[in-house]
Amino acid sequence: MNVAFVYMNNECNVGRGAGYVAASVTRAGHRLSFYDTFFTPVEEVARQIVKEKPEVLMLSSMTMIFPDAVRLARLVKKHHNTTVLLGGVHPTILRGKVLEEHPEIDYLCIGEGESMVPEFLNHLNDNSLFEVQNLAFRKDGQVVENPIRPAEDLAETPFFPWDYFPDQAVVQEGQGFLYVNATRGCPYVCTYCANTVYLKQYGKSYVRFRPIDHVVGELDYLRARYSPKLFYFGDEMILSDTKGAIDLFKSIKEHLNVPYGLQGRVEYLNKEVVQILAETGCQYIGMGVETGAEEFRKRLLYRRMSNQQLEDTFKLIKDAGIFVSSFNMIGYPFENDKELTQETLALNQRLKPDYAQVSIFYPFPGTKLFDRCVEKDLIDEDKVATATDYFEDSVLKGVTVKESKEKLNAVLNPNGFRFELKPSSNGSNGNGNGVHGKKVLMLSTDHLTIDRRILQQAKSLKKAGYHVTVVCGFECPEEEHYVEDGVFIHRFGPIIGNGSPSPMAKRVGKRFGINRIAKKIAARQARAFHHQWFYEAAVRNKVDRFKADIVHVHDLPLLWLGDNLAKQWGAELVYDAHEIYYVHDSIPRSTQKLMQQEEKRYTKDAGLFITVNQLVADYFSSQHNKDPLVLLNCADSPTATEEPRQALRSKLGLGKDAQIALYQGWFSPERNLTTLVQAVEHFPANTHLVLIGYGACEDELHATAKSRPWGNRVHFLGKVEGDDLFSLTAGADVGVIPYQPVDLNHEYCSPNKFFEYVQSGVPVVAQDLPFFREMNAKHGVVALGDLSTAATMAQTICNLLSDGDRLAEIKTACFEAAKVLNWETESQKLVDAYAQLHNGANA
Repeated sequence: MNVAFVYMNNECNVGRGAGYVAASVTRAGHRLSFYDTFFTPVEEVARQIVKEKPEVLMLSSMTMIFPDAVRLARLVKKHHNTTVLLGGVHPTILRGKVLEEHPEIDYLCIGEGESMVPEFLNHLNDNSLFEVQNLAFRKDGQVVENPIRPAEDLAETPFFPWDYFPDQAVVQEGQGFLYVNATRGCPYVCTYCANTVYLKQYGKSYVRFRPIDHVVGELDYLRARYSPKLFYFGDEMILSDTKGAIDLFKSIKEHLNVPYGLQGRVEYLNKEVVQILAETGCQYIGMGVETGAEEFRKRLLYRRMSNQQLEDTFKLIKDAGIFVSSFNMIGYPFENDKELTQETLALNQRLKPDYAQVSIFYPFPGTKLFDRCVEKDLIDEDKVATATDYFEDSVLKGVTVKESKEKLNAVLNPNGFRFELKPSSNGSNGNGNGVHGKKVLMLSTDHLTIDRRILQQAKSLKKAGYHVTVVCGFECPEEEHYVEDGVFIHRFGPIIGNGSPSPMAKRVGKRFGINRIAKKIAARQARAFHHQWFYEAAVRNKVDRFKADIVHVHDLPLLWLGDNLAKQWGAELVYDAHEIYYVHDSIPRSTQKLMQQEEKRYTKDAGLFITVNQLVADYFSSQHNKDPLVLLNCADSPTATEEPRQALRSKLGLGKDAQIALYQGWFSPERNLTTLVQAVEHFPANTHLVLIGYGACEDELHATAKSRPWGNRVHFLGKVEGDDLFSLTAGADVGVIPYQPVDLNHEYCSPNKFFEYVQSGVPVVAQDLPFFREMNAKHGVVALGDLSTAATMAQTICNLLSDGDRLAEIKTACFEAAKVLNWETESQKLVDAYAQLHNGANA
């Protein structure tokens, strides 16, 4: 569905709620055009939307700018009959009243919208629409408000789309601050704040915290993308979970060592907390004071802190060397406001903040002070119609506080806002470099999941003292940025067209004469090697901000980019060939040749060349006159379990006597998996096949099993990772690798699953291929056989399962082999090779 999303904006800022909802629209697969009315006038936005003719127009609006939202909807509907959905603070506060008074608005999103909006779009044209929670609508002349769904799980929200907003909105001009969030919600009921409306809807569950690894990963991305002076956590409640906040700030210090600031409340600040903030890089705290009149603050604003608390807390912050601002308000709807202003001045003169921000009271609907203003008839509607923020003047009748505000500023801030960043405590430049002072950038096209080999190498290098960043995908289902065991991982979504690889694949296929290739993966491979200018520019735009000392490229598609970046940065190039990429039989010979030539050209520049086994290493040595380092795809040693057989059988509801043949990994047609499923026909009645994984031929495999009477003995467990994968793998009686020598790559393969089977103590059944032959000769862990047909594959598997002594012998051999074939051994080779790499460079 085509959607136009307009953030109704009256400031040079970033719309957090609007951005998250917009990201949820694209994550759901809809096409989105995003507009920001601060940078594009309402009339121009309307003109562009009419030209675009979207099926849905979405508007996000606060109260102050709501009249412009109505005007925009009218302008668009005058020329294009589109569905208008309004969300944001204003409709959440006024709810059905908006629909009663404004026929231009068709639907309202009341409350948070990340889950609601995709559901709304998906059901817009069917009757299920009227069951969508958080939705308000008209039906039979009446306004209906559906129930409110639970508050969003912040671990599941999409990555915020920073690129939707201009750079000058992201990094505040003059300050150099970049506003970020780690929490959402506030449990307090201040009488002037619109947050109370959300609190009434959601209760205390409205206060939530994002996972720390997500926050730190986002900061790393933002640091590389924007280079801000300081990250400012503008959350109202960042310190409400003191332990969680301290864990976050310690993680920022450990992984990034960048300066940050936050919004604080006296309730959560004491000497110990302030000291930890200072030690972890906090250089700015903004503190709400609101007024110097203590009794008024407590009784009428519901801010319970005393003036003495404020004075003590400000002193703690200043003594710790942290820049502190006070947030104050004048223009209250009370006759003694002038006296309140004088008390605010007096208190600030005692607090001695480094800067005192002065705002002007604005009556937000849904608040207690708004109700007072309505009851006393204090609001000047003409002023409201022209007000764009709460810093210029009061919107109350017969009241002006502009002069008072200017006088306060002159007294309290004679030098203006003069924040200066201090050097970090350990003298670091804020790059978060490791012991070696070396930054490693790993590049991969992995987009559905990240290969275990990549993560193992990254974590081993991190453990050895390097600062490691993994950038991958460029066709990931959605953008993600996070930290895993100290490794920064940045996964980018589609960078061409509307997210589908098809348009790019078709253009590349046409250009290079490979239209006959049916598989999208083949077209994507060809595209990456010939890197047309539009693809290259888009990828470089994502990657070149992660400047590094060592560029480590996984597989051939991005080797051209790694080579270019290494030369641009004066960095070392490392190339890890997970396979002989260009020998896939789906790629024409002429294209294979071109790919091989490019690999040979770029490999010459690599200071370190790595591959997966000696067979592949010998091949590359003959082709490139360069001997690669062999790092086997060994697995980490799994955590021992008391009953390894039982976890898998319990999950499947099978008895302890059931025998299980297992395949785990990617489902692709060339891996002979259909034959494996068909082999179950020849299994004894108590023998089952379990498949863990997913991929291109998954539907075909399901259909094959479903259509057969023995299909109930074929079990699909989907994607499983980490310790769960080892736990389930250990429950199998045999692990099957049904690959056939369809090309050189498959003939020489040494897949991850082989090592995972061995580490789990599971005997391996495989085709008689060179690597498996070698592993059997050295370690005795493989039953070799003919797996080319369903009958011969079943015979090989069942012969082993029926021979208890041999099965036990191979199982014992697996545990012995695991002492050698493990990542702990292989990782040391990598670390040693890296040491030689940069020592040689520095010699």
